[in-house]
Formats: sequence, C-alpha cells, structure tokens
Amino acid sequence: MERKRGERDMNLIIVDDEIFIVRALQKNIDWQAVGIDETFIAFNAEKAREIFETREIDIMVTDIEMPRESGLDLIGWVREQGYECKIICLTCHGEFRYAQKAMRLQVSDYILKPVDFGKLSELVGRMVTEIRKECLEKEERKKGELWQYHQNRLESAFWLDILKGAWNTDPDTLMKEAQKVNIVWDFNRQYQVVFLSVKRVYQKKQDWNENPELMQFILYNISRDTFLTEEDANRAGWFGESCMWAVISAENSEGLYGRLEHFIDVCQEVSGVGIVAYVDEICYGEELHRSFQRMLEYDRENVSLERGIFDILGQSTGEQQDSRFYQELRKFLKNREWEQAEHLADEIWDENCYITFRKLVLHEGAGEYEIYRCMEENQIDREEFWNDELLELADKMIHSAGIYKEWLKKSVKRIRDLSGPDRTEKKMILQIEQYVISHIEERITRENIARAVGFSVDYISRFFKKETGKALSEYIMEQKIERAKELIDKAEEPIGNIASRLGYSNFSYFSEIFRRLTGVLPSEYKRNSRTE
Repeated sequence: MERKRGERDMNLIIVDDEIFIVRALQKNIDWQAVGIDETFIAFNAEKAREIFETREIDIMVTDIEMPRESGLDLIGWVREQGYECKIICLTCHGEFRYAQKAMRLQVSDYILKPVDFGKLSELVGRMVTEIRKECLEKEERKKGELWQYHQNRLESAFWLDILKGAWNTDPDTLMKEAQKVNIVWDFNRQYQVVFLSVKRVYQKKQDWNENPELMQFILYNISRDTFLTEEDANRAGWFGESCMWAVISAENSEGLYGRLEHFIDVCQEVSGVGIVAYVDEICYGEELHRSFQRMLEYDRENVSLERGIFDILGQSTGEQQDSRFYQELRKFLKNREWEQAEHLADEIWDENCYITFRKLVLHEGAGEYEIYRCMEENQIDREEFWNDELLELADKMIHSAGIYKEWLKKSVKRIRDLSGPDRTEKKMILQIEQYVISHIEERITRENIARAVGFSVDYISRFFKKETGKALSEYIMEQKIERAKELIDKAEEPIGNIASRLGYSNFSYFSEIFRRLTGVLPSEYKRNSRTE
C-alpha cells in the first residue's frame, strides 16, 4: 500500500494461543502490502498487554477462546485502558455467541475459522485506510482550531490598531486593512467603545502583583459571561496591565449599562477589584480612534471614581446618587421589606424631574438587574414572573420614565405576590437532585441545571453548597459513580461502555474518579462483585 508523506507507521498485533495459526497468518499474508509496518505476536493475553504498554498498536487480531484468559477479557482490558485500536476477532462457528458479545465491546469485525487469508488481508487493508483517514481528519480539526485561535488574535489586534490610530481613518484604508485579516468591513456599521479600568484592588493584591496575566484572564472570562456577546468578544482585549477595551456593535448595545453593572459586581466579588467602565456614544468605525482617545483622557483625569459606570456625555454612576438608590432598593428586597421597596420605587423621581434618554437606559439596566437578582433569591422563574402587564410595560418603558417607574413598582409587587411560604429552600435542592438523577446518563453541566431550575449558575452552586455542605460537581460525580456501580453489578456491558454511557469520554479520568469515591478501580470492583 502506497504511503503519503508524513503518515505514521501502522502496527498490528496477532494474539492466539495456537502457534500454527499465528505462523500461518505471518506466512500467508503480505502485511506490508496492506499497509502494516510492524507485526507483533502474543500467545496469551498477558504478553499482549505487555506489548500494548510499550508499543502503539493500531489493529489487533485476536482469538476469542484462549486458556487462562479469553480474548474477550483482553478486549475488555484494552477498552478499559482507553486504547482506540481496531479489533478483529477470530472465532469458530460454535462460538458465535462470543462474537456477538465481542461486537458489544466495540470490536470492528470478526473472521470465522479456518481463516480466509484473502478476506483477512482485505479487511486489514480497509482498516488501515480508515485509520489513516481518521488521523487526517483529526489533524485537520487541530489545524482548524489553531487557525481560529490565530484569527481571533488577528481580529483583536486589528481593532486595537484602529483604536490607537495606526492607520488613516478614511473608510477605504480601513476596508483594505480589514481584508488583510479576513474581516468583512461595513463602513455603515456603528459601534460603541467601552473602556474598563481597574482603579482599585480590594483583595488578592498579591495575585495581581505576582501573576497579572492570570488575573487578566479571569476578568476577560467574566466579561464574556456578563456583557460581551460572542461576536463582540473578538473585538476586546487588554491595554496595558490594568485596562480593558471593547468595541460593541450598535445592535448589541441595548441593555449594555445593566450588563456592565453586573460585570463590575462580579469582578469585585470574584477578583476583589473596583472597576470603572467608561462608555462613549455610538459612532462609525472611522470615529473609534477619537472616541478611544477621549476615554483615555477621562481615565487619566479621574482621581475620585473607583467603581461604577462613567458616561462620557455626562451621566456618571457608581458611588453617586443613582447608585445609592439601587443599593437601598437591594437592601429592602433582600430583607423582604416589600412596602418600603414599593414606596422607594414610587419616589425614584418626581413628575417634573428632567431625565435624559441615556439616564433612563442606565436606570432600566440597574432596575432589571436588581429585580432579577431578587427573583433568584426568592426562587422565582422568569417565565412565571413575566405576566402580560409587565411585558407590555417593558416594551414601552424605553421611551418613558413614567412607564419605567410603573414597571419597577409593579415588578416589586409581582415578586411580593409570588414569594409565598411554599418557596422553601428544600424545594430548590429537590429540583436539583431530581434533575441530576433523571439525566444521570447524560453529560450534566451546572449550566444545564441552572436553566432547568431557572436560576444562575453561581447562585445554584453557592446555594447547594450552603444547604448540603457539598459542592454541586461533587454531588453529580457521586451519583454517576453510584449509577456506574449498579451497571457494573448487572454485568451486561464492559466498563468502557458504561463510562461512555455516563458521559465520560476519557476512561482514565472515569477510573480515577471511581477509585477516589469507592477506593478501588472499576475493574477491581467488577471482580469483587463477581466473587460476592
């Protein structure tokens, strides 16, 4: 078989206790002609395991019936160890039931004895072709992932160059530079620049000093989870050690202030930092440099604001009056002081107060955040919260400060009505446990559980740990291992299949988790189960 440049060697092992069969296979098949570079032989399973542990085996041809340890036991061990070789079983007519069991162990094919050398040769050749194709596809996937990684870095560098004014700002120049990095440039598209400055480190100062790259990585991931869309994530990055920038497309800027407030809260809670977010007006691509320079100047001149949002056009929040209003609202909602919260909402501003559109948008983002936060604390599902009246008010409040005030008051009242005595902490724990049990043979993530029970990932994780004394991930692992023990006791499937069935793609990791929780490896547990 002709080999292409760069293709690796193909190794095959023959396992059979009858030496004349092994010699017949060696003499009657031209292994190199079908693409095999080196052929190993073993007359028992023990020797075969030694070869597997020292050589990379691509194809195994094994007899099923062998003394001391059968071919099926060997195949089970191969799969438990995570070897992905293709397997061909040799069997007699009377052993067909063994062949059926071999199929369940992910055996590729079987050949009836006496062996048809031509058929076996053809089968091995076909497998060699399949393996080479799979290797090529795997390599192409790696190349694609690497290309995407570099493409993302190129996009980020391109937008930072625009902000820094690396080129002329005429649309034609920007379009040409964009084409160099495979970016489609639309000169009619508008953007909004956000500049984030770490102004104070309240906690973890040593981490910031010793490993700023790690802290930057953490904050960037928080930004992706809170205010950056997937599209905008490639238009963001770091400027120096303590400043982040982001270019938000205009169509994604709705609700930006509320998302930024959430980002600032999470950064302080997780990383112990106070961040000021500077937000400029929406502009065209050629105006981004001017907007960015304005933000740098405001950040340099800032000697007071340590946390919050600063609107370049004049609206600032953070440690100022509007922020104090929502801090007080949060306190009333957290303490379930509903009348005080409704009264406060009614006094947010009087009828003669002049409110700009930007200030209204800022208030709406902050108000929605506090309402959602209170809903989580009281275990209220969003679909349950949003009735027709609130939906209608929400659609109209973007254009009216009076309607927003009405929405805020009615939202507080809605939470009050829904926060009945039946919403106990036990109900939340029961929902989580029921979800895990009912999805035990699937890949369970905290995100899936959060969606199922209607709360955020962070909230259910903290809540579960507080009430049970056990991390949610630990509980999931325990339940999966309990299920694995049940399936092993039934002895209907190989352990490798059970691991895959329970969502573990890496058998070694599954074995380690099983050993940590039970004290023995899965194979040991299986042997002990048989002897009992």
